[in-house]
Amino acid sequence: MRAAVDRERRHAAEQAHTGTHIVHAALHQILGPEATQRGSFNKAGYLRFDFAWGEGLSAATKSEIEEVSNIAIRNNFRVDTKVMGLAEAKALGAMALFGENYGSEVRVVEIDGAWSRELCGGTHVANTSLIGACRCSASNPWVRETAA
Repeated sequence: MRAAVDRERRHAAEQAHTGTHIVHAALHQILGPEATQRGSFNKAGYLRFDFAWGEGLSAATKSEIEEVSNIAIRNNFRVDTKVMGLAEAKALGAMALFGENYGSEVRVVEIDGAWSRELCGGTHVANTSLIGACRCSASNPWVRETAA
């Protein structure tokens, strides 16, 4: 048996997955840490980010989140991964999501250092400019609000 990685599909997954982290950080910057992730879906050319928020977002707020996301992409932020102890990751302020249980060692993904720092085992681009752009449209809703 021989396994092979489809490089184009893998790169598209990296783009969408890193984009999810960027949208999450942008939401925190605009709305605050109360905007908590409840799920996401990533595939080539598409990402959906589900989060808890008490009310619908105005067009201006959505535009601001999109702009912050695209500035991060254009700034060509470095994306780093590190394996460390859970206590060390928490001390650095890494976000742990969904109330998951983690082992004593975890993988931390950082975008421009502390700009975005989350526990994550997913695949990512090496720098944010490799994502391309982030756009919100009715046919591609990357942000879906759910009840808090």
